[in-house]
Amino acid sequence: MRKRTQYFILAQSEIAEINISTMFYSTGIGLVLLTFLILVTPLIIKGWLPTWEYYALYPVLAVFFIFSFFIRRINRPKINLIKLSCILMYACIFGGLILISVFPYPEQAEVYISLFIMVMPALLIMRPGVTLTISVLFGGLFIALAILFKPEAYASHDVFSTLAAIMFSRVVSVFVSCLRANDYWTRKELFNLSNIDSLTSLSNKKAGERECTDYLSTVGEKQCYAAMMLDLDDFKMVNDSFGHRRGDDVLKSFGHSLRDLFKTDDVVSRIGGDEFFVLMKDIDDIKSAEQRAKDIIAINDGIKEQTGTSCSIGVVFVKGKKLLFEDIYDSADKALYMSKKAGKNRYEIVEYI
Repeated sequence: MRKRTQYFILAQSEIAEINISTMFYSTGIGLVLLTFLILVTPLIIKGWLPTWEYYALYPVLAVFFIFSFFIRRINRPKINLIKLSCILMYACIFGGLILISVFPYPEQAEVYISLFIMVMPALLIMRPGVTLTISVLFGGLFIALAILFKPEAYASHDVFSTLAAIMFSRVVSVFVSCLRANDYWTRKELFNLSNIDSLTSLSNKKAGERECTDYLSTVGEKQCYAAMMLDLDDFKMVNDSFGHRRGDDVLKSFGHSLRDLFKTDDVVSRIGGDEFFVLMKDIDDIKSAEQRAKDIIAINDGIKEQTGTSCSIGVVFVKGKKLLFEDIYDSADKALYMSKKAGKNRYEIVEYI
């Protein structure tokens, strides 16, 4: 239950993306099926003719088809807008199906309402409570109209099939949401194993390189950024003097402090042992990078007092150049070497020319 609740909170962006794609394809398929129904059914069932209630579904499906088409083209659409549109789509389709199932041919048993109620949980990703509320509200409305406008025999059938569909839908909704939540947490765990350093919770070397490469491919002429290579000086002495557990604590503490120091979208990674790599995205000038280097030296002073290990930093500042990851990595590594050669516990900053 807790994992399922967290899934609907943490995976909101993913859910919104899936739902808007599902809306696009389902409404498109719905338009095709509606056309097929209107054209083919009269050939199969003698005396059956489509009424205005059937044609009323065309604008409903078309509106949501066009809406989802344009929303999919937006990089970061508003999640709440997509949530609301999904509820509205269900409500509008439900309304159209109720009209079709009650008024044109009252002396026929319903088919579409119960089918749609049962399909709802597998169509869009919603909390089971939301799906249940929609199905109960519109299912109840349909039952009331069926009792009022349909012959008793058909109304009784519709009441039974609708209530059975709601109960079945509730079970399916909970089951499907649990499957989706388990799938999400499994993928998240696999992602963490392959991309996150287990000790510091920072990106590992492979993930850090990929994140840097993604950013570098989008750099424009006016964008500035900086790469940092960091190394804890004489870290082996910590392991030898205080034990490996203490050494792990130092790395963990330093990694957390490093992550807190930079922006959320900056790349902060542990590339191995006591070495870290940082990419500062979209900074104002070289002074911004220099200030961060000073901050790192400052936050490491506490660790230095307790364990004797300091921090050396190599920084390369880049202005308006679309470089490869290897270029900034090697430049930052050379700057780090210069820093260590000049006495450790300091930073060396260079501008890429």
